Amino acid sequence: MAPPKPWSIHFFQRHPSDDPVQAVPALDFLDACPASVRAKLLAVVKAVADAPPPQFSGGGKWEAMHDDMTGIYEVRTDGPKRRHYRLFCLLEQPGTDVGLCQGRNPRSVEP
Repeated sequence: MAPPKPWSIHFFQRHPSDDPVQAVPALDFLDACPASVRAKLLAVVKAVADAPPPQFSGGGKWEAMHDDMTGIYEVRTDGPKRRHYRLFCLLEQPGTDVGLCQGRNPRSVEP
């Protein structure tokens, strides 16, 4: 059996009717992260896409959310001064196109 094909990575982009600038919140968040944090977060997203889901176990860096956030996944990493960074992701599989969509309410949280 052939290995599964990697998933695509897509960043959520605001619709012009909601945001004339068509912001990409995840990229804004990642651009504001320290370089080491950005690299760690993107490495996890790439590993998930390459695995692809559901084969990726996560090792504490990729966690499924629960209750009202079921269907959303969280990439976790720590940065300088033990600051916690979180990037929320949505897995989508429309038809035969498979995509990993990220950037849903990305934020960092002070410990």
